[in-house]
Amino acid sequence: MNSIKSLFGLKGISVLIIAGMVLLDSCSKSSDTTPALSATDTQNVNSEAASDSYSSEATDMSNVSVSNISSTTYASGRIASVDTLKNVDDRFKCATFTLVATGTKDAPSGVLTIDFGTTGCTDAKGVTRKGQIIVTYKGKRYIPGSTLITTFNGYTRNDVKVEGVQTLTNVQTSITSFPKYTVVIAGGKITFTDGKVITRTQSFTYEWQRAANPTQDKLVNSAGGTASGTNKNGKSYTMSITADLVYSRACAASKVFIPVSGTKAFIVDGATYVVDYGTGTCDNDVTVTVGALSKTITVSADGN
Repeated sequence: MNSIKSLFGLKGISVLIIAGMVLLDSCSKSSDTTPALSATDTQNVNSEAASDSYSSEATDMSNVSVSNISSTTYASGRIASVDTLKNVDDRFKCATFTLVATGTKDAPSGVLTIDFGTTGCTDAKGVTRKGQIIVTYKGKRYIPGSTLITTFNGYTRNDVKVEGVQTLTNVQTSITSFPKYTVVIAGGKITFTDGKVITRTQSFTYEWQRAANPTQDKLVNSAGGTASGTNKNGKSYTMSITADLVYSRACAASKVFIPVSGTKAFIVDGATYVVDYGTGTCDNDVTVTVGALSKTITVSADGN
């Protein structure tokens, strides 16, 4: 039996995206007298944000777990129950880990199952997770060419079910540069407690900009990334990143789950929405432009 231990003292690259993920009420700023977006417009924006957030958290948790596997666990056929990861990230504090390592110290590979049980467990932020996240990995996380595939078995977050196949690949050409990854999602599906569903496919490339102080790390989702699917109203959407989206780890303490700068555009039911995340302020506010109407709102992660 072997244990996972932290190799880097960090909590993962994508944690910038979702560590502060909370369900916020969607509303307009009270001091703004600009005509409000319609309820449909607001839900379209929130649905796209929710599909991104739920998917991103699962990818992040997979990356955190694999990044903290000790090199001593890499031995062909070795099976380990690994419980010390809960000391690295509060989201794992009541999960059970089972590792089947099939590679070697220099060429690691294996399958890690993160099991929250059928009754679930709750982290310090009040988020309850149930079911399993299953991570199949090959190669060291920070070495070009490494891959990490995430699947799910009855996994829910606050009873919202997450499904699909998420593939993360290190595409950086040099280990001396900032790590760069592609994240491809196939068959993404988020089922809410009201029975409504959001679907998502995705192809992003992002760069992890590591700082001397890890609390100042940034994640940059490159312009040109795309996603598509259906929102909670069953309407199809397509999305593209039009200016690099920057996620700041420093904003996690403020419960920010969206980028702090950059823009994206998506189309729903013939309408084009341009979403501007601002210039770096730690908040969940975005400026949405639909035709001639522009409005600043606080986005919600519940898709409503």
